[in-house]
Amino acid sequence: MSQKPTYEELEQRVQELEKAEVEHKRAEQKQLSSIFRSAPIGIGLVVNRKLKQVNSRLCEISGYDEGELINQSARILYPNDEEFEFVGREKYAQIMEHGTGTVETHWQRKDGTIIDVLLSSTPIDLQDHLKGVTFTALDITERNRTERSLRESEERFRTIVGNSEAGYFLLSRDGKFQDVNSAWLSMHGFTSKDEVVGKHFSLTQNDTVLLEARNIVDRVLDGKSVPTSEFSRRLKDGSVGYHTFTVSPVLKLGEIVGLEGFLIDTTQQKIVEESWRESKRRFHSIFDSMGELVVLHELVLDATGRPVDYRIIECNPAFSMTLGIPKDRAVGALASKIYGTGEPPYLDIYAHVAQTGQRTQFESYYEPMQKHFQISVVSPGKGSFATISIDVTERVQRQQEINLLNRLYSVLSQISQAIMRASSPKLFLEESCRVIVEEGGFLVTAHTFNTAVESLA
Repeated sequence: MSQKPTYEELEQRVQELEKAEVEHKRAEQKQLSSIFRSAPIGIGLVVNRKLKQVNSRLCEISGYDEGELINQSARILYPNDEEFEFVGREKYAQIMEHGTGTVETHWQRKDGTIIDVLLSSTPIDLQDHLKGVTFTALDITERNRTERSLRESEERFRTIVGNSEAGYFLLSRDGKFQDVNSAWLSMHGFTSKDEVVGKHFSLTQNDTVLLEARNIVDRVLDGKSVPTSEFSRRLKDGSVGYHTFTVSPVLKLGEIVGLEGFLIDTTQQKIVEESWRESKRRFHSIFDSMGELVVLHELVLDATGRPVDYRIIECNPAFSMTLGIPKDRAVGALASKIYGTGEPPYLDIYAHVAQTGQRTQFESYYEPMQKHFQISVVSPGKGSFATISIDVTERVQRQQEINLLNRLYSVLSQISQAIMRASSPKLFLEESCRVIVEEGGFLVTAHTFNTAVESLA
């Protein structure tokens, strides 16, 4: 059996334990003191709401020196009595119920600046609050300012989105609508968000483009960029609309949690463009099938703004066929070169029409082709003009033949009257020659006249 310790040994052991405990408490006190001094938040001790201890961070927050705070009422930290009393009621009510109390309040720094503070308090002895209450104070002024700024930004964004004529949409990662604005609803023929929110985006896609739409969504959710482009959409009534879109990922804590974007309705523009293309197609169909020579030109000006030439910018097949000038050689060519005349034909007339917009029409004989043309000139825009030329050679020749026959008839009629009036063959010939030359516009040579006179002699 082991021998029992003597009284002296027990006493020595007790003393060692007490000494160890004292050393432990001192070490613990030093550790707590170190934490108290270096803590990044304000720490203090109040007894009956009077400041008994404060750390350096609390002095930094409040702007007071330690000596200015110790044994002062905590009221020194508040901007008014109301705030001081509110914190007392709220904090101690929480302590009574939960053992600790946390409240957000306002402090007034020594320089008068108002700051936002988050206070957390715990009594040293839950059964006896008079032993003191420790508290921490965290300056949340900047955090609150940032949160307010964020809320204001979000509110402005929502206001802008709500009033925007562009359709806004927000999709979750599983492709379901989380939010849309009124413009989006109008673009798709819906009247309420309830018809859309929670539904898959395929609700508004035609089968022909659904796969492409899925690919776009997948690319965005994978963090890849998608360029702005045009796309079609299915409206509530089943009709098709068109729009351009922009889309980007929605991030939360660095993770992509969805996507959002805007739609700009281009349906009316699409209709107008299609109508324009159809009109252009019909125009070219008519333009190409016209028997008349149709040519579009633009004026060429010198440095002073004076017209010196004009350039062909479009021509129809009839022009190329009639003049023998292929379209690829005509378009872009200057009139002074392409027509082989040295000078641009009818420049003054064409320049007047192009610059004033006053249309005109005239007939002209084109010597290189020995043809007559009736030319109508109009201006589709300042500095340009179009000519519509009709070959009237046959009509002019027929008219010339008719004029010749009319002259001959007039001459013969007057000669027949001269026969009745003439008193001698010579006088008859003289009168007949006069009628032929002066009235008929024909030529009679001296040889012919003398020969006729001699035959009557």
